[in-house]
Amino acid sequence: MSTLARTGWSQPLNSDIETRTRVERVLSVARVVFAILTLGAILVAPDELSPNASVVYLLLSAFVFFSAVIVIVSQLAPRYLLQAGLAIPIVDVLFAAAIMFVTRGMSSPFFGFFVFVLIAAPPRGGVFVTVATGVSAVVLFLAATQFLPMFFPIVPALRSSKPRSRSCEPRISWS
Repeated sequence: MSTLARTGWSQPLNSDIETRTRVERVLSVARVVFAILTLGAILVAPDELSPNASVVYLLLSAFVFFSAVIVIVSQLAPRYLLQAGLAIPIVDVLFAAAIMFVTRGMSSPFFGFFVFVLIAAPPRGGVFVTVATGVSAVVLFLAATQFLPMFFPIVPALRSSKPRSRSCEPRISWS
């Protein structure tokens, strides 16, 4: 039995290594596009950030750099991506937890990073990687949004710096 398979384009490919390489390339491009769009979104609307804006910018800039390095490695030496194993998904999950921790916790606009991690898990390694990624994502999400803020109050209470509007209160004028 031959180890070669045929694609829809009738090109021979080694079903295991070539398929995994293609998956990692697609995920690396998706990761860098998602990271750049997120960084662009917070540059356009910085009001959505917590008082820890500099930490958020630093984390997102580091993730954009990490994502760009992964794209370059996927093009130049894809075998290193395959040898990385679970290192890349682990960095993705840790980044998602860190960005949730320094922003608004459960109401953070960066929740999409957890969704990206969960969507990227199945094509990467099947059932085991998907379950491991899902469990670690849930544990780190709960830790970053519920437990860590109790011990490390990096995120101040959600208070707006703007004065509250009193438009709902009746105004009585006796003039």
